Amino acid sequence: MNIVVLNDLQVEIRNLFKKFVPREFRTLMEEGSSFMIGAVEPDPPKGPEAAGVTLVAVEGEEFVIKWMWVDPDLRNMDAGCKMMDALFKTANENGLKSIVIQVPSLRDEKGKDKEMLSFFFDLAFGDAEIKEVDGIRVIELCADVNEYLNESGIKVISGSGT
Repeated sequence: MNIVVLNDLQVEIRNLFKKFVPREFRTLMEEGSSFMIGAVEPDPPKGPEAAGVTLVAVEGEEFVIKWMWVDPDLRNMDAGCKMMDALFKTANENGLKSIVIQVPSLRDEKGKDKEMLSFFFDLAFGDAEIKEVDGIRVIELCADVNEYLNESGIKVISGSGT
């Protein structure tokens, strides 16, 4: 599985992932204040396929994860973890100290948001707070970039981050 950071220079690839982002978040993709990290299965019979996508808004001095999707058939195969690794490395390279995620609150009794949240809690996100952002009820979590990189054992380029 390959992980790519998507930007405006890769319009064709970016469009491959766009259909997995809900409409309420698509305006972020056009404003130039966001980027995506995509997981790609490179060798299926019909060519590269989207395996997952993470939409990240740049808000001041923070990266804010607005949406994350992983193909249900490929869950538990490291696509989500690899996208998070790429995101934290990118944050470190840009000197950011923390990353925030805003998980839409599903308000269901089946515990789907608990399952989703446990993925992020396992990845060093914590300090949950319920908020309303752009009319959407979210559970906001925060993670320290250096702590994540140290716990994950990810090697970073010397001199990156502060």
